[in-house]
Amino acid sequence: MGQTVQFTDSTTGGSIPLTYQWNFGDGSENSTIQNPIHKYNSVGIHLVVLTVTDADGDMSVYSKEISVQDDVTNPILDSPQDVIYEEGATGYNISWIATDLNPGTYKIYKNGSEIESGTWESGMAVTINVDGLAVGSYNYTIVVTDAFDNAASDTVWVTVEDTVSPVLTSPDDVTYEEGATGYNISWIATDLNPGTYKIYKNGSEIESGTWESGMAVTINVDGLAVGSYNYTIVVTDAFGNMVSDIVWVTVEVGEVGIGIIILLISLIGAAGVAAIIIFLKRRQKH
Repeated sequence: MGQTVQFTDSTTGGSIPLTYQWNFGDGSENSTIQNPIHKYNSVGIHLVVLTVTDADGDMSVYSKEISVQDDVTNPILDSPQDVIYEEGATGYNISWIATDLNPGTYKIYKNGSEIESGTWESGMAVTINVDGLAVGSYNYTIVVTDAFDNAASDTVWVTVEDTVSPVLTSPDDVTYEEGATGYNISWIATDLNPGTYKIYKNGSEIESGTWESGMAVTINVDGLAVGSYNYTIVVTDAFGNMVSDIVWVTVEVGEVGIGIIILLISLIGAAGVAAIIIFLKRRQKH
């Protein structure tokens, strides 16, 4: 199908000149050429009729059926580029376009398993959405077949990546008086692929574990001596993307402590005065 056919007139006799009318049986325009070349664009049985008229008006009609079959040519199928997107992104599709004079059916496979099938039209896109995949690589293969089982195929690779670090909250710094209780630091991380965390106090690791997206990781900071301390959390997702945050904890001298210090100063002051008096009295005795 789609190939040209050479027709040859073999009429003899009659008064010259002869005229010709070729009807090719496919609805196309007749030809008046003695030996025409015609291209068929549809398959099937076609009745070809040749009418020859001589100079005297005498006519002869010849007819013959010809069978036009597909020429075993495969459909022409384009090859879209591979697809790469960040996990969670949307709007990603694969569109194939096949052309053939006798369109047929198609099947689409994902990693070797059939996921869709249907009919296709020549020059019209067959589109499949590839959103919502987990991190990894996937092959999508289409096989298009025309009405005569001639086939063509193409494979597109879809790669889903996770290159984005978790989102981590940054709690306020903490300040409390020595001896007070009930002080914590709570971080919340969010990510599609949670992993592990580590917490450091002044650069030394003090805690580690796994975390869940949207769930708090909490550490108690009670019981510290007066001073300043930095608490750092490092959060890593399942694909090695990480983020960190630092919270400073400042422990101050409390009111009780200040009272004790004042009392000590007072006692030291009183003791000093008493010592001076005793010293002066001893000098007077001499």
